[in-house]
Amino acid sequence: MVRGTPENPTLPDHRALQQARAAVEAAQRHLGPALLAAWLYGSAADGGLRTHSDIDLLLLIEGGLPAPAGTALTANLLYLSGIPGDPQRRPLELTIVDLAQIRPWRYPAIREYQFGEWLRAELLQGATIERQRDPDLALLLTAARQHSHALWGPSAAQLLDPVPERDRLRAMREMLPELAENWEEDPRNAVLTLCRMLVTAVTGDIVPKDQAATWVLRHFPGPHARIVGWARAEYLGENNVGENNVGERAHSGAAIGPIGPARIAVQGLADLVQARLDEAVEPRT
Repeated sequence: MVRGTPENPTLPDHRALQQARAAVEAAQRHLGPALLAAWLYGSAADGGLRTHSDIDLLLLIEGGLPAPAGTALTANLLYLSGIPGDPQRRPLELTIVDLAQIRPWRYPAIREYQFGEWLRAELLQGATIERQRDPDLALLLTAARQHSHALWGPSAAQLLDPVPERDRLRAMREMLPELAENWEEDPRNAVLTLCRMLVTAVTGDIVPKDQAATWVLRHFPGPHARIVGWARAEYLGENNVGENNVGERAHSGAAIGPIGPARIAVQGLADLVQARLDEAVEPRT
């Protein structure tokens, strides 16, 4: 039975909370006493679920993740997670970290497991989720410490060490080149992630995707404004332009337009993020 800390308030999205609890219950069955805590974080934890929001879960274990447990958990998550556009279930993103790998904190951290809908096709063909180095954990763990709901065990602030600002900046610098190069695979999320990086580089804050886009449009207007506005509107469900494939979008106010100008705009935004990260890091080196 899922049990969280008593001080957690009731979450506004009851269906999302039920789905999250079902995922944690599956993890409890397969991980047993190795599961130390499970936290709901991100937009589902702060009541800011949008049309295309995932349900983000972070699980803390002790003693590593046995391969059979990971395989069994993946089978359950493929059933519990909703594919994009499913009106009944949201996509799940579930990350597992081992206490020994993150406490005391060191960069880069190792994650034991991460399930997400972007892996569905590969997983259905027999792929497995592997343990790997993950710079993004510097940001993920920070987000969980700042605002999360315990669905099992103590709060994230009790069990997770703070991540130094320099490591959060290092993580973004390391992830930026791949994000900028492969943005066409998932343009909406790539653009919004660039916006979040820019906010964090300038202010130190980690904010929801739509808020990050609004902040960028207000503080850094420029050639990237159209694509940022498109990504924000699509994330909020305000666009009705079909699949998330920029190559097939019509040139309209709702779409981001031809792929060439869109690519230039995204590269310009990525260059802006890089410059701000460099400015933030240099005084510390």
